[in-house]
Amino acid sequence: MRKTRRTARLAVCAVAFAIAATATTAGPAGAADAKPVGGEVGITATQIRIAIVADVDTPLSPGVFQAQVDAMRGYARYVNKHGGVAGRKLVVDFIDSKLNPDESRDATITACGNDFAMVSRPGNDLVQLRLFADYASNPPLYPRLHAYLRDSRVPVLAVWGRNDEIFGPDGARAFLRDLPDAEVHLLDGGHFLLETAVDEVAALIRDFLARRLTPDQRNDS
Repeated sequence: MRKTRRTARLAVCAVAFAIAATATTAGPAGAADAKPVGGEVGITATQIRIAIVADVDTPLSPGVFQAQVDAMRGYARYVNKHGGVAGRKLVVDFIDSKLNPDESRDATITACGNDFAMVSRPGNDLVQLRLFADYASNPPLYPRLHAYLRDSRVPVLAVWGRNDEIFGPDGARAFLRDLPDAEVHLLDGGHFLLETAVDEVAALIRDFLARRLTPDQRNDS
């Protein structure tokens, strides 16, 4: 069931590949004796290019992920103002996937050829391409997931960020259509709810498990 839920949550046609950990790979910023040398895709002696692929120009929801693009550009401006990464300027390449699977595929191919953050791990470019190709397999799974929830009556706890722009709160409320007894909590927060409300989320999970697990299940865990 855990794998099914994870697969279902992957059914989103907007993915922001903005990786802020380039400093770890490129070397320490501001090292006086380190001469910047380029040798990776998207890296030269003077700059590091990272990609963000997001749905912006779409008639279904115009500008839906513009905030993510603006945030990544703001991050790059901040980093560059403080010396860049290992003496290099951080450059953000925004590629609009337009809520379209073909655009998403092409954007990923483009980014993998030009941007460090897309290929900073060996084989990661192929992983991302397989992920995009696999999106089409998600919709056929939805009826099976809904049927499982209705038939099994499995206990469900959904703890969601009320301001999540990627998986909106309607995604949490949707559980109630199949499971009227599902426990849905919308907390003040966004997509990375554990970063801002970890104590509250943990308390809800502990309470849920204490009430739902049998003694044997608790012992097994």
